[in-house]
Amino acid sequence: MPSSDAIGPNDVITVHDRYLYKNDGTRFFLKGIAFPVSVQDHYNATAWIGILQQLDDLGLQYNTVRIYRMDPTVDYSEFFQAAMKLGVYVIVPLTAESGKGVLSRNKPAPDCYTQHLYEYGIACIENYLQYPNVLAGLLANEVMNSKASWASAPCIKAYGRDLKLYASMHNHRPLPLLYAAQHSEINVHVGNVGTMLLTLNYLTCSDNHNNNNGDDTSNSELLSESSPEVDIFGVNIESWCSSRNSFVFADDGKSAGSYYSLWLGLHQSTVPLA
Repeated sequence: MPSSDAIGPNDVITVHDRYLYKNDGTRFFLKGIAFPVSVQDHYNATAWIGILQQLDDLGLQYNTVRIYRMDPTVDYSEFFQAAMKLGVYVIVPLTAESGKGVLSRNKPAPDCYTQHLYEYGIACIENYLQYPNVLAGLLANEVMNSKASWASAPCIKAYGRDLKLYASMHNHRPLPLLYAAQHSEINVHVGNVGTMLLTLNYLTCSDNHNNNNGDDTSNSELLSESSPEVDIFGVNIESWCSSRNSFVFADDGKSAGSYYSLWLGLHQSTVPLA
C-alpha cells in the first residue's frame, strides 16, 4: 500500500545519475500503477479521490500513479492534496491525444513540434509543478514506435529542452521528464531490445545547449551542458512472463526470457528506468 507518511514540500523527487532520490538524500524506488480512469472520462474530484481510497483499501504495494489524460486548464488541487495525504506520487502527461497538446508521430521534425504544443507544455508546468507529489512529467508516449515515426524523434528532444529551459528561467523546481517507449521492434534486424537501446541512447544523449551569440549569461546556460532532455526512460513492456521460477529463460528452458533480454540490454542505462 502507499506510504502512510503524507508527502510534503521536502519530499520532492529528483534524479541524480541513474537513481531517484528524495530531498533528504534517501533513495526512492518507484512502484507505480496506471491510474484506472478512462481517457474519455472528464475530471471529477470526488470520483478520482474515491479511486485513490479504493486502491489504498486494497493494500497494493505501490507509491505512484500514472495518469494518461489531464487538462492543464483544470484545477486538480483536491486530487493532488488527497494523493499527498495518502503518500502517493503522480506522473502527469505533458501531451494530449488531440487538440493543442499533440506531439504527432505521423509528422517529421520540425512539423511535429508546434507553438501550440509548447504553450500546452508551459500550461502543464504552471499547473502541476506546484504540487510536491508530482514526480515526473510524461514527455511523450510511444512516439517512435516504427521506422517511419522515428522522423519525429527530434521533436521529443526539442520539446524536453524547451520545457526545461522554461522551468529554469522561471525559477521552478526541476521536473524530471519521462519518455515511455513501446516494447516493440522497428524491424526484425534491430529487434525489440535493440530498438529500446537505440531509443534510450538517442533520448539520453546530451545536446550542447549553449548558443553562439557570445552571451555568457544566456538563459540556455541555466541548464547543464551534460543534462539530457529525458531524465527517466520508461518501457511499456508487452511480453508474457515466463512460467518458470527464473526470468532468465523462456518457457522452453533454453532461449533467453524476454524480460531478461531487456534487462541485459538496458541495465547499464545512465538514467533511471521505469
